[in-house]
Amino acid sequence: MSKDIRFQLKMSQSIHNALDSLAEETGSSKGEVLTKALNLLLFARYQHKNGRQIAAVENGRVVTEVVGL
Repeated sequence: MSKDIRFQLKMSQSIHNALDSLAEETGSSKGEVLTKALNLLLFARYQHKNGRQIAAVENGRVVTEVVGL
């Protein structure tokens, strides 16, 4: 069984506002939003290490490629 860990961090007001907005929009806690964001970054890094790219696709065409992760 995993044990929750309490963690403090500093962030800019704009990032805090974005976190609040995402939590409200998704019906999640701020902790859940941060966990989802970390999981998405872990997924992207894994794909990058395996020679894959992350992109937004519309109608089968890449419209935006994610770089710098």
